[in-house]
Amino acid sequence: MDLQTTAELVIEKFKDAGGYSELPDEELLVSVYGFLEEIYQKHLAIAQAKIKAEENRGIFPDTKRYDAAYQGVEDIVMYYANKLAATDRAEI
Repeated sequence: MDLQTTAELVIEKFKDAGGYSELPDEELLVSVYGFLEEIYQKHLAIAQAKIKAEENRGIFPDTKRYDAAYQGVEDIVMYYANKLAATDRAEI
């Protein structure tokens, strides 16, 4: 997942909507990127722990299961990115 590009798109939408921040654009980008990175790492660790728990029970996931777990992590990150980029309540 390209978090840098995702963070840049969030900032772009924020600016297009006339958003205001006291932070310079570079610092705002670092802040948004850091938030998305934290969400990504947190949910990746959760997904890895679930897979490890299944392996410990003797259930060895195939490629589809790994892909689904990773896609779930990406979906969660995109959910938070969309919430950050929302310009009105209907977009949340």
